[in-house]
Amino acid sequence: MSGKLDHAWVVVSGEDFDATVAHFTECLKVDFGETYHREDLQLRIAFDVDAGLEIIAPLSDEGFFAELLKARGSGYWVPVFKVASIERAWEDFRKAGLPVEGEFNLLGDEPWAHRYQILRESKPDTRFGIELLIGEFQLTGDEGKG
Repeated sequence: MSGKLDHAWVVVSGEDFDATVAHFTECLKVDFGETYHREDLQLRIAFDVDAGLEIIAPLSDEGFFAELLKARGSGYWVPVFKVASIERAWEDFRKAGLPVEGEFNLLGDEPWAHRYQILRESKPDTRFGIELLIGEFQLTGDEGKG
């Protein structure tokens, strides 16, 4: 498996979400466009594909993001590495003794969905206190680019 940093998640509290989006928009001219509520995961999300930045706030006190927020605090960064094949990456992580948790997939109604042909993210088990994700991504028009 060979991974390349694709983008980063910044996990913030619901109270910090609007201010965080405004901060990156004002200071770095990040263009998040419209925010998105992912009801199945109970999340509020702002994502700028070109900047490689995704702001995520849990909408409930349960689930992975809520637990991460409780453990690490608002403003915690999670790197997301692009891999050519998520299944192959799972095999490599499992061979290294790291279980892989569930998969997050594009639903198709996200404001940035039209930019992707493939968007799959998955979380290997935490090691050395580092949360990271792996993802298989293909932007529309990026056929053959790995």
